[in-house]
Amino acid sequence: MSGTRSDEETCELDPITWNALIEAMRRYGVTDDVMARVCHDALRAINATPVAERARLNEEADAHYARRQAELSAEQREELGT
Repeated sequence: MSGTRSDEETCELDPITWNALIEAMRRYGVTDDVMARVCHDALRAINATPVAERARLNEEADAHYARRQAELSAEQREELGT
């Protein structure tokens, strides 16, 4: 992926998130070298996080997303008067 050194692994992000981050950094003038260093450091942090901790954090994020979706649905129902 663009923004990483060829000898390094890439950050483990879904393609939509990855592309949005890269494009945002480019809009603000972040150089390819800086992007490569950021991704290198992020990958190091990802790999240093134990699998169980990553799973727990992912579960928390999924639960938060589900709660937010339910709140949005409730708000939409209120707006429609249903």
